[in-house]
Amino acid sequence: MSNRRFAIPDPNAPKAISSPMQKAAAAVIEALPKDWSFALLAFPPDKPLNYVSNGNREDVLWLMKEFVAKSDAGLVGPPNPPPPDPPIGN
Repeated sequence: MSNRRFAIPDPNAPKAISSPMQKAAAAVIEALPKDWSFALLAFPPDKPLNYVSNGNREDVLWLMKEFVAKSDAGLVGPPNPPPPDPPIGN
């Protein structure tokens, strides 16, 4: 997989969305190990989803389907919440 491939599937995505997503993608690529891929999803309420990724589209779609299936089966959930802060003054 290439570390420089970006894809936003909505060709009508406004520049106000695509430009910040491209900047975020560049920062993610810089932060991750060289052999990692990522997908960043962004969406306003009731509007189409936009994504940017350095992975192959087929791989990203497969991973999304896998995530949804595991979520539906209850195998993926929110992380454990952090412990509460200790009371002030103790």
